[in-house]
Amino acid sequence: MQVQETIDLGNQARELLASEAIREAFKRMSDDQLRVIRDSSPENTQEREAAYLLLRSHRLLQDQLEIMINRGKRAESNLPTAESKPATRRRRTQ
Repeated sequence: MQVQETIDLGNQARELLASEAIREAFKRMSDDQLRVIRDSSPENTQEREAAYLLLRSHRLLQDQLEIMINRGKRAESNLPTAESKPATRRRRTQ
């Protein structure tokens, strides 16, 4: 993956996680699955396991977005800046 693509993905991931709609969607998803786990009958292990897997996949998605953000930050910090590059002159050949 190109450096600029990594930076762009990181910025997009940061914008997603900063979105009130995304944060609310994640919260509602978690709340729904926790309610399933809490309210299921003791013998209904399949329902609880399915809810747990959904919670886990939700967390993995958030982790991947955080990884993209961190990779983008690292890639951006490693870019050479115009001020730090020494000016070079080419000699004219006659």
